[in-house]
Amino acid sequence: MYICPNCKTTLKKINNTYKCLNNHSFDIAKEGYVNLLLNQPKAGDNKQMIKSRNQFLHKGYFDNLVIEVIKTIDDLTLDNPCILDVGCADGYYPGIISKTYPNIIGMDISKDAIKLAAKTYKKIDFFVASGKDIPIKNNSINIILNIFSPHFLDEFLRILKPNGYIIKITPNENHLLELKQVIYDDVYLTKEKLIEDSSLKLINSNDLNYKVTLDNEDILNLITMTPYFYKTNDADLLKLEKLNRLNITLDFKIAIYKKNILLSKWK
Repeated sequence: MYICPNCKTTLKKINNTYKCLNNHSFDIAKEGYVNLLLNQPKAGDNKQMIKSRNQFLHKGYFDNLVIEVIKTIDDLTLDNPCILDVGCADGYYPGIISKTYPNIIGMDISKDAIKLAAKTYKKIDFFVASGKDIPIKNNSINIILNIFSPHFLDEFLRILKPNGYIIKITPNENHLLELKQVIYDDVYLTKEKLIEDSSLKLINSNDLNYKVTLDNEDILNLITMTPYFYKTNDADLLKLEKLNRLNITLDFKIAIYKKNILLSKWK
C-alpha cells in the first residue's frame, strides 16, 4: 500500500526496512512506525502539545465523539474497510476504532506524535508523512478520517477508492465556548465551512454537542493541546491557571463525503 515518497513506486517490506525498486529505503523504527516524510524533521505538533493531548483524551472527554464516528462508519456498511486517519496525532482515535474496524492505519506529520502512537497501539500501522504528499497508492483507501486536521483534497481523492468516503470532524461555533469566555474579552465563535467541491458529494452532516466538567489539570491540558495556547498572552493564560473547575461545551460537526467518480480526475 505504501509508495516511495521520492519516486512514487511501490514500497516493499524487507525485514525491518521498506524499499522501492530504485533502492530508496526507509527503516522501521524500534517503536514500529516508518518515517516517510521528506525534509521536514521538526514538522507538526511539539512534545508539549502531544503530551497534553494524550493526557486529556485518555480522560475520556472525547469518547462520545469516537462512538459517533464508529456509528458513522457502521452506517456506510462496508466490509472490512481500509481506513486511514490523516492527522492521527498520538493515535487515540484509531486506537479505539480499531477494536471494531481493525484495518485502520494512522499518519501524522509529527514524528513525536507517531512515535507515541506506535508505542501505545502496537497492532496498528503508523507512519510519518504530510497530508500534502501522502505515500499511499492510488485508489487504495475506503475511508479517510480527518479529525480536527487540515484536508488536502487532491491527495485525498487520489488515494480514495472509486466509492470512497471522507469523514471530516470540525469544531462547531460553540466548541470550547466557556474556555474562550475566560481568556478573551471579545469572544469569537468558530465557524467551519463544509467542503464544497464537485469531486465530492456531501451525503450527511450531523452535530454532536455535550458538556463536560474539567478540573484544573484538564483545563490546562486542553488549552495547551489547542492553537489557542500559542495565540493567548500570559496574563490571559493565568486566568485559567486559577480555575479549579470549568463546565465546558464540546460541539462537533461530523460531515460525510463520498467521492464523485464522474467528476473527479481520480477514478
